[in-house]
Amino acid sequence: TNSRPVTPAVETHDTTRTNESTPDTARTIEPRRDNTGIIEPRQETIAQKIIRGDKRDLKFGNFKWRVLVSIHSRATGKVTALLITEDIIEERPFHHYTTEAVTWEKCDLRKYLNKDFLQKNFNDSEREQMNVTTNKNRYNAEYKIIGEGDTDDKVFLLSYEQARDYFSGNADRVATLNNNNNECRWWLRSLVDPGFVRESAALVGSDGVLGNIAGSVHSSFGIRPAIWINPK
Repeated sequence: TNSRPVTPAVETHDTTRTNESTPDTARTIEPRRDNTGIIEPRQETIAQKIIRGDKRDLKFGNFKWRVLVSIHSRATGKVTALLITEDIIEERPFHHYTTEAVTWEKCDLRKYLNKDFLQKNFNDSEREQMNVTTNKNRYNAEYKIIGEGDTDDKVFLLSYEQARDYFSGNADRVATLNNNNNECRWWLRSLVDPGFVRESAALVGSDGVLGNIAGSVHSSFGIRPAIWINPK
């Protein structure tokens, strides 16, 4: 006869199809597309978000941050950004009680931010993405800001000038304690000269006002840590 053998169906299949026995690695997952290109869901990095233009509620470490400054290198595709926490994360004194002059360089709050806070709230990869920043601590005659030496910090507070320049106005500086609708004053790193002893540091008011507002370094006010990062 002229009949020919029939190949069993089990031996022929479409390699683009999957079934319950096909491993996940053989599947083709169509990535989500947006105006920045092809990005797979749940794998978008903070760097990609900043390059895209996102500025608020960016998760990094244990907190959400807002972008104050971003610098994008088109040559390398990398971004550097200055971030500050969206909220006041806690209230702490600037320094313990003392009759001696207080400086940002030697205050308790700077030591806490760059040691315990840094170790507790970021993993190794995140700490590697954080820059050591040389902060300028300039004299300001108008608001009696005391000048002092530069400091190298991974985590820091904004200076008076930064709080003035990086926000659009008073309302933009208003912050709540852990997003609980309780608007609070928050520390700046700039020390204020009250005329006879250096025991006051500048504050942002609970209404966002920036000016002749200072608090005793021994009192507890809000902290909004700031960091410069090269995110991946």
